[in-house]
Amino acid sequence: MRILIVEDETLTAADIEEKLTAFGYEIIGTVRTYEEAINVVKKDLPDLVLLDIKIAGNKDGIETAKAINQIAQLPIIFLTAHSEQAMVKRAMLAHPSAYILKPFRTEDFVISIDLAIHNFYAFQNQAKPQSGWWDTEKALKDAVFVPSKQGGHEKVWKQDILYLEADGYISTLYTADSHFVISTNIKTIEAQLTDPTFIRISKQHLVNLPHVRRIANSSLWIRDKELVIGREYKEAFFEKIPKLKTKLD
Repeated sequence: MRILIVEDETLTAADIEEKLTAFGYEIIGTVRTYEEAINVVKKDLPDLVLLDIKIAGNKDGIETAKAINQIAQLPIIFLTAHSEQAMVKRAMLAHPSAYILKPFRTEDFVISIDLAIHNFYAFQNQAKPQSGWWDTEKALKDAVFVPSKQGGHEKVWKQDILYLEADGYISTLYTADSHFVISTNIKTIEAQLTDPTFIRISKQHLVNLPHVRRIANSSLWIRDKELVIGREYKEAFFEKIPKLKTKLD
């Protein structure tokens, strides 16, 4: 696996290179700017690009990713210390294969690289039925590939996700008939599930609103599971909930 690192913080770039080399990845270059990244991609096509959103120069990582996509379709993982929704939504327009929030652990990289490769090539190689209904953009929007207990990654439709539960740097994704343990924090996953139906209700939980069947005081229920809504998340949560008024204004 040949990786290009685009990161303008020298110590961070060196740390990433050292850790990934220890795991057997080949680093073909570490660059700081849009121009340098484009030159490496043109001259020595990498298998994957690790790209910080905030880089040196006049063009940021999002613009760099879009330019790389014009040269070749490559899996790109965004690195950032920012998790604002406006930034995330803009970043997603560049179609990254994964998204890692700083500060990160080595395990975050290994899991995200594996996930990015599987996501990218699964969608690239997905056979299109003769009916013509299949659309890659739809696939990118409606499903994610998550680590499977059987090894590799398994496709999960976003509409089937009930909720996520975090325990430090371990997150568990629950569907109606299964669950998936993911070795990363819930903020990293939240940054990639940008659909408006997904909303954080506490430090430990992210829920898929269509599956919420009941709300009472500071709790909600998904199926038979009661989840507590954190105090600092209440206002944003209830703004999302359409409630029938008992009195018209």
